[in-house]
Amino acid sequence: MDIVAIAQALVTDFGVLGVFAATAILNASIILPLPADLIVFTAGAMSNSDILFNPITIGLFGGLGSAVGELTGYILGRGMNKLVLRKHHVPGFATAEEYFNKYGFWGIAFFSLTPLPMDIMGLFAGAVKYDVHKFFAAALLGKIPRCLLLAFAGYAGMSIVLNVFQWSI
Repeated sequence: MDIVAIAQALVTDFGVLGVFAATAILNASIILPLPADLIVFTAGAMSNSDILFNPITIGLFGGLGSAVGELTGYILGRGMNKLVLRKHHVPGFATAEEYFNKYGFWGIAFFSLTPLPMDIMGLFAGAVKYDVHKFFAAALLGKIPRCLLLAFAGYAGMSIVLNVFQWSI
């Protein structure tokens, strides 16, 4: 079974809650890239005029799930802080921590919006004990527009992708 079929089954069976769960689980992986974007794109392609199953709702639920999933990197970073960083003096860590606490919100939001490795931001934010609420808000600020864009791209362009790769649904 290919990833497109898995995404279709998940969205068909659970709708936007399936999109939320899939994006949360796939974004919870650390460093290993998993196809959360493909699930949002495919779900967008499967959208219809139903108010609960349109690209906007899919983008919102996908963004929320993605931001929730990114909390695993943050939590792991908090553990690194307690186990490693506070016991061993790391040169320049205090300066990096101060800079991140001042400008980290926009860095997190930017990384969330792009395909850059968000896990690194989560690990560092946790390690410097950045406020978890600010981390989540910044991740949400980037993930929702990203998922909205993917859902609308799927809604408008899935037939083109399927034709290019000669897949069938």
